[in-house]
Amino acid sequence: MRPPQSKLSEHLSNSRTIDTSLRQVYAGIQVRSDQLLLHLSWPCSPNYQRNVRRTDRAIDVYVPHINRAFDDALKSLSQLETTLPVTRAQIVEIRSVYDSGRVKVRFPSPESIR
Repeated sequence: MRPPQSKLSEHLSNSRTIDTSLRQVYAGIQVRSDQLLLHLSWPCSPNYQRNVRRTDRAIDVYVPHINRAFDDALKSLSQLETTLPVTRAQIVEIRSVYDSGRVKVRFPSPESIR
C-alpha cells in the first residue's frame, strides 16, 4: 500500500490534468459556438438552433458548475496535503503507545511480579 502522501500527490496531479482538459474543452466550445454564430447568415434549421441553445446552456450552466466542483476538489486536496502529515504523525504516536502496551502485557515489569 502506498503512503497517503503519494496517493494525494497522484490525485492532485490527476485533478489538475482533468481541470486543464476541461478548460481546453470549454475554450473549444466557446470558439466553435462563436464561429458558428458569426459565419451563419442564412436562416438556421430548427435542429441547428436547438444545438446552439444546448451549447449555450452547457457554456452558461454546466461548465461553470464543473469548474466550481474542480476548484472545490483542489481546495480539499490542498487541505489534505497539509493535514495528512499531522494525522500520519498522530497515527505513528498512537501505534507506538499501543505497541508499548502490548509489550508490557507480554513482558511484565519486575515491579509487577512482586
